[in-house]
Amino acid sequence: MKRAGVDMIVSCFDLNGQKTLAQELQRQGMPDVRILHPNTYDEKFVREADGLFEGDIVQVSFRPFQADPGDSGLADFQKWMGETGAEISEVAMIGWINADIAYQGILAAGPSFTRQSVIDATNKITDFTAGGLVPPIDWTRMHDSPTQADPKTHGPAQECASFVQVKGGKFNLVGGTAEKPFVCWSNANRDWTDPTLTSFD
Repeated sequence: MKRAGVDMIVSCFDLNGQKTLAQELQRQGMPDVRILHPNTYDEKFVREADGLFEGDIVQVSFRPFQADPGDSGLADFQKWMGETGAEISEVAMIGWINADIAYQGILAAGPSFTRQSVIDATNKITDFTAGGLVPPIDWTRMHDSPTQADPKTHGPAQECASFVQVKGGKFNLVGGTAEKPFVCWSNANRDWTDPTLTSFD
C-alpha cells in the first residue's frame, strides 16, 4: 500500500482490529492515511487512543448523536438514557432501534398477538425509520440483499449514510449537517448523482 501511494483505507474490523490497523500504519510510516470505519463509533475509545484515529471518518448507521434531534426519536433516546443513568453508545442505540421495531410489530399485530402474527405484521411495514433514527426500511421487500445489477427491487429508495470525523479526539459531523445528517443518493441505478442531505421522521 505504501508503494502504491494509498491515501485511504475502507476497513471492516472491530474496535481492536481498527486500532491494530491504525498502529501498523504509523509503524510503516503512513500516519496520514485515513481510515473509513464501519463502526468505531465510540468516542471514549477514540479519545483514549491518543490521536491514533485523528482525521479518520466513521460511518454511522443511525442519526448521529452529534446531530440535532429535530423531530426524530433521538431526543427521547437521550432523555431515557439520562433518566436511567445508562451510557449513550452505539450498542445502546442499536438496542433502542431493535426494541422499536419489535414494539411496532406488536402494536400492528394487535392485543392478542402471537409470534407469527408479530412477524406477519412487521413484514407489512413499508416505512420503518425508528422515529427518524434510520433511513426508511420497507419490510415487505428488503429481506433480500440488493445486487449491483438490480439495486432497486430489494434495496432502499435511497442509499443513505451519515458520517462523523475524528477531530481532537471528538466526533464532528461531516458530509451532512446537524439538521440533515444523512447523505443520500438515488437508488434507481448506479449512475453518479450529487448527494442529497436528508432528515427522516
